[in-house]
Amino acid sequence: MLAHRDLAGAEQSFLRLIEAREGAHFASLDTGLKGYKARHNLAVIYVEQGRLAEAEAQWRAALAEQPGFTPALIGLEQLCRQRAIAS
Repeated sequence: MLAHRDLAGAEQSFLRLIEAREGAHFASLDTGLKGYKARHNLAVIYVEQGRLAEAEAQWRAALAEQPGFTPALIGLEQLCRQRAIAS
């Protein structure tokens, strides 16, 4: 959905991933897909929609879960720089 520019549909999909209860799965499942990676993708969507406070909240939540997740660190840094320039 994100690749097709359906930002609202992509947002709903990522929110469902985050809110879904953990079920039985194989050990090889990337648990970040339902957590910090989904939150990062939500933040990207929110930036594209101009929802900067929500983007920041999602990046901070992603980093609380996975402090070394580089894409979230970069996204949050760019957002903070953008806000500083605009001030």
